[in-house]
Amino acid sequence: MTSSALSRRPTSSRLIPLALLALAVLVGFVAGLKPPLGVALALALIFLLVASWDLALGVCGFVLIAPLDVISRNSDVSLTKGAGALLVLAWIAAVATQGRAKRSLITSHPWLTAFLVGFIAWSVLSAIWAENPADVYRSTMRFALNAVLFPIVYLAVRDRRHIIWILAVFVLGAQLSVLWGFLVGPSAGVSQAGRLTGARADANALAVLLLVSTVFAAALAVVLRGVPLAAPLSLGAALLGVIALFATFSRGGVVALVVVVLAGIVYGGRWRKGMALLGLTAVLLGAVYLAGSADGGSAADRLLSSSTSGRSSIWTVGWRIVEANPVIGVGSGNYTVAEPHYLLTSPGVIPDDQFIIDTPLVAHNIYLHILAEMGVIGLVLFLGLLGVSIASAVRAVRIAKERDDQALEVLGRALVMALAGMLAADFFLSEQYSKQLWLLLALGPALLAIAQAQPQARRARDDFPERHLARSR
Repeated sequence: MTSSALSRRPTSSRLIPLALLALAVLVGFVAGLKPPLGVALALALIFLLVASWDLALGVCGFVLIAPLDVISRNSDVSLTKGAGALLVLAWIAAVATQGRAKRSLITSHPWLTAFLVGFIAWSVLSAIWAENPADVYRSTMRFALNAVLFPIVYLAVRDRRHIIWILAVFVLGAQLSVLWGFLVGPSAGVSQAGRLTGARADANALAVLLLVSTVFAAALAVVLRGVPLAAPLSLGAALLGVIALFATFSRGGVVALVVVVLAGIVYGGRWRKGMALLGLTAVLLGAVYLAGSADGGSAADRLLSSSTSGRSSIWTVGWRIVEANPVIGVGSGNYTVAEPHYLLTSPGVIPDDQFIIDTPLVAHNIYLHILAEMGVIGLVLFLGLLGVSIASAVRAVRIAKERDDQALEVLGRALVMALAGMLAADFFLSEQYSKQLWLLLALGPALLAIAQAQPQARRARDDFPERHLARSR
């Protein structure tokens, strides 16, 4: 082949603009035929371009969309799943173009990779003995999409500014969800009546989101204390988050808040007093809110009631499933399928059998749910995944403390405390598919990689925002 022929060979720099032009023409054509679909495609294209330009920004966009997807709540084809698919495409492109410079989750965290692969593989295998294999495949796909967040976040989050971005967007998403709840009003469901439900129309899920965002807002107030208006806005978001949490009247959320405060006092390092002050502020704000609300008496009764709202019946039947299938479970995604079969297998009255027969509900306990569906093997793999991720964050905090890197230390401690609160709240929720949970777990290894990459001589005063944000990679 001649040199002139070689010079005419298409290169990636030439093909990319042509591909974008073709996509733009396609979007314009679709918009002419079906404007709503055209707008959706245009937004998808913008998201893909932003994520391809900076994968960390794509992660931030996904974090923002997940709690605000009011268009397609929990459907098989959703806005959140679409954003996740586009994020995966951007990640694949980043992996293909970074070559040897890219991070490898497999080599850096072999145990984490083993637990991830093992958990997904065990979920697939459970189709062999599950009553409804279709539900197994659907459940496995949801787990797999969440598991992909680990390599995506590990590649995308390469600097502490990326951690700051993600935490800030997390806080923003929670605040926007609260705003939606106040503007649209509470859900029409009986169990949600009179409670702040947010964009997801679930008061308990919103409480967990607000709990995590409050911890992150408090951490950002420390890390961004030198940035104009950033610290006051972060503190304001933390206070509003506590008030909104009590407006959900979620007992699980309040329990998780107590866990976070205790974790902060024990694990808060030099910021223990601040965590104690946050706990005291939460108690005062909660008392004022409950006393001043229109149904303050009934709200307080709801929070202090000994009623489990049907959970005791669900947990009783769930434990029967575990006793009958302790090792392998009934199959991933098959909890509500198997649940009615165990209503009458043992003596004793089940007072809320409508949650078992009429409208079978999930276990409302992430650990019981996974144990019932995937047995001891599945639960051990899941707990191993949790343990390795949290241990990575703890290790990052220890490295940051040794180097007097206050910014990274604050971010790491906030991540550990947020996960402690979320996992405590999950004793009352079946949130094993929660994108927020998997994202926070994925941040642990990424935070450790950032801590290990920092120069030994970096001092705390160099890490705070004015200079750092200006020179971040």
